[in-house]
Amino acid sequence: MTSVRSEVVEALPLPGKLHTLAFHESPLSPAAVHALGPRLDHLSVFACTGFPTHFAVPALDRDSVRALMTHLKSGRLVKLDLHGMTSPAFEELVCSPVMKGVHELDLSNGSLTAGVAEALMRSPHVGELRLLVVKENPVEVTSRLVLPGVSINDRRTELWD
Repeated sequence: MTSVRSEVVEALPLPGKLHTLAFHESPLSPAAVHALGPRLDHLSVFACTGFPTHFAVPALDRDSVRALMTHLKSGRLVKLDLHGMTSPAFEELVCSPVMKGVHELDLSNGSLTAGVAEALMRSPHVGELRLLVVKENPVEVTSRLVLPGVSINDRRTELWD
């Protein structure tokens, strides 16, 4: 799996203000995130998802996640979908101001580690979170999640899920 590079992002005919942006099966490089730059600050929905297999688990590197944290800090983001992706920086992300307006967070399909779960429970920025989707993660991790006021979806709901 290759990541989306900055040349690809720069070539996209993107409007000045984006409200929804989704990348599926394509992790973003740090340069690509920076190429999107200030347009990310207006997003209300951001998705960067993958489909993990026993051969490979898609990953966002630490620098890509930190670049996202730089550009997604306005508090306008209400839905963050990272299902099927992993990152050594997800713990930092869930504790960052990026989360302050997020109502829905999808960390299903292997994205939730024990460290991310712990960080999420101690994050001062998840007060607006109402739905956490954690399907297809280890039960020993999901069963320990305690987030008052947050509906935690850890069940399969569709046949193709």
